[in-house]
Amino acid sequence: MRIKFIDLAAQNQEITERIEHELGEIHSRTAYVGGEQVAEFEKEFARFLGAERVVGLANGTDALRLALLAIGVGAGDEAAGPAGCNELNLRHRRKRARPRW
Repeated sequence: MRIKFIDLAAQNQEITERIEHELGEIHSRTAYVGGEQVAEFEKEFARFLGAERVVGLANGTDALRLALLAIGVGAGDEAAGPAGCNELNLRHRRKRARPRW
């Protein structure tokens, strides 16, 4: 007998109607960036985390960039991250921070 580690098809079936509805709303409003759904997600996720505020970003590079800015990484600082991490590379070139892989 074969047991699936993760049954994505079954998981998708459970949420298909809601996802199709939400995507339909996004498409009808052409709210591809920001919009009501993003604001609602940020509020719900903040409540879930017990945080005052959450900011949705486009990708992990944006998240890392924002985190580095928030903690003030600058000239002479070192920032550790995975090998080949684009943001640490860019940060290194812009602010002369030293990436550590």
